[in-house]
Amino acid sequence: MLNIFTAIYHAYLAQAAIVAVKLGVFEHLKDGPKSLDQICADTDAHPTPLRHILKVLCTYEFLEEKEECYHLTKSSVQLMRAENSFIPDYLLYAGEQILPAFAHLEGAARTGESAFVLAHGKSLWELCRNDRAQGKIFEDHMNSATRWHAAFVAKALDCSGVKTLVDIGGGHASLVSAVLKRNPHLSAVMLDQPHLADRATERLRAEGLLGRCEFVGGDFFRAVPPDADLYTIKHVLHDWKDEEVARILTNIRAAMRPDSRLVIVEGVMDTGDKDPDWMGARNLEQFVTTGGYQRTRREFSALLEAAGLRLDRIQSTPIGDCSLIHAAPR
Repeated sequence: MLNIFTAIYHAYLAQAAIVAVKLGVFEHLKDGPKSLDQICADTDAHPTPLRHILKVLCTYEFLEEKEECYHLTKSSVQLMRAENSFIPDYLLYAGEQILPAFAHLEGAARTGESAFVLAHGKSLWELCRNDRAQGKIFEDHMNSATRWHAAFVAKALDCSGVKTLVDIGGGHASLVSAVLKRNPHLSAVMLDQPHLADRATERLRAEGLLGRCEFVGGDFFRAVPPDADLYTIKHVLHDWKDEEVARILTNIRAAMRPDSRLVIVEGVMDTGDKDPDWMGARNLEQFVTTGGYQRTRREFSALLEAAGLRLDRIQSTPIGDCSLIHAAPR
C-alpha cells in the first residue's frame, strides 16, 4: 500500500523534474559535471530555487552531487531527450496541460464541469487547435509515446494476408512507419487532421516509406478511407465518451469490407487480473484531460457490437496500455 505522504512527495518530485526538463538541466550536463553557478548560467535560472530543485532530484537519484558539482546518473537518461525516450515530452505536456487541470478536480467533482475547461477555458482539442504552441506540446507527447510503443505493437501485429492498411489518427506516422518497415509487402493510408500532413510526410520521407504510405487529411468523425484489409487505431478511443466512440467505430465499420479486420490499441481494464496500480491513475488522467476513459473488455465488446462489429480477442503486449483488441464485421 502506498503511503499517502509518499504519493504527495512524489508529486513534488514530478514538479521538480518538469522544471528541470524545461530548463534543459540534463542536456547541459551531458558533457560533464557542473557547479550550481555553471548550471544557472547555462539555463538562466536563479540559484536559490534551482539548488532546492536539484536537491530533490538528487534525493531520488536522478542526479548526484559530488564535490559541489552535479553529475548525471543512470536514472538521468529517463529525463533526457533521445530517439527512444518519451518521458521529457510527457513531462512538458503534464506541466503545461494536465497538472493545471488537476488543480480544478474539486471544482469538477462539485459541478460536473470539465476540470480541463475550468483550468484552460476550453477543451484540450480547442486549446490545441487555437494555440499552436500548446498543440505542438500535445502532439510531441503523442508522437514520442507512439514512437516508443510502435516497435512492440508492430511486432505483435500479424499482417500475414494483409496488403493494405489504414491507420486512423496516426499523428506523425510513427506507428504506420514501424508496421511498414516490419512488413515490406504492405502499403498504407494514414488518416489524421490536415495540419499534421507536413510532420507525418517528413517522418515517412526520413524512413524511406513515402512511396508506400499516403497521408489523407480528414476527420474520423465524418469518414474513414474505405476497402483496406486492416484498420488500426491507437490511443484514440480513450479520448472520447461512448457516444463519440460509437460514431468513430460506425465510420470504421462503414469503410470496411466483410473480410476486413480492425485492431484497436488501448489499455484494457479489468482483464481478470488485478489492474496495475498505475491504471487507475491513468484512467483519471484521461478523464480529467479529455472526458474519455479506459474501458473494460465488456465495454469494448458492447461498443463494437453496436457498430456492427464483433470482438474476437484481446492480445497483450509488454506495454501495459497497448493491448491489441482484434475485431471484425459481424
